[in-house]
Amino acid sequence: MINIAIVEDHEILREELARSLTQAGYQVFSADCGDSLNKILINSKIDILIIDLNLPDEDGFSIISRVKNVLPGIGIIILSARIRGVDRTEGYKVGADTYITKPTRAEEIIFAVQNLAARLHQDGAIKQNWVLDTKKLVLISPGNNIIDLSNSEYLALSLLALSNNVSLYQFQEVLNTKSKDLSREQLENLMSRLRKKIRPHVEGASEIIKSSWGESSYRLCFDVSLTK
Repeated sequence: MINIAIVEDHEILREELARSLTQAGYQVFSADCGDSLNKILINSKIDILIIDLNLPDEDGFSIISRVKNVLPGIGIIILSARIRGVDRTEGYKVGADTYITKPTRAEEIIFAVQNLAARLHQDGAIKQNWVLDTKKLVLISPGNNIIDLSNSEYLALSLLALSNNVSLYQFQEVLNTKSKDLSREQLENLMSRLRKKIRPHVEGASEIIKSSWGESSYRLCFDVSLTK
């Protein structure tokens, strides 16, 4: 079955589209922003992303760019009210496969999904230097060394791979589903463990995970692709 993630902040449109795609036989996940999409991508294998451009906090172009960097084999359909040629061009530039303008009928989107799904070769995705195996919870180095990860380390590394800069709050959202009591010290300890595990497999003195204490945020300093 093809799994689809919809990123649309208009609740009614999002629910109607999800219902139409579900009735067409697809497994559908819904999000209203980039952070919500991150949680879906960490926990589920997504084949096709349908995304609006005008979204809160982070626009669709930025989301597509970082998602394609981590999941190069994913299919992207932009569904947007922007009709300018420059937006369409930018969409294809960042990695979209199809650009559909609103308003449109559900049938058009379903046909676009069917055509895109037929072109996708899930096993032929181009691997980057580092690969995070989300089934086995291991990180595979360019030298094919396997680094075992705890569940917390896997979740943290997945979030870092999906985002350019991850805040303490975003880590709390992913790592603590029942509470928000993850402290800065606990998070730094987690980052320290990841650095120690990865360091032996990194050439030279390259930085692994960069922290910005002033903003309580972290950034991954090498590219990682996710495989499910």
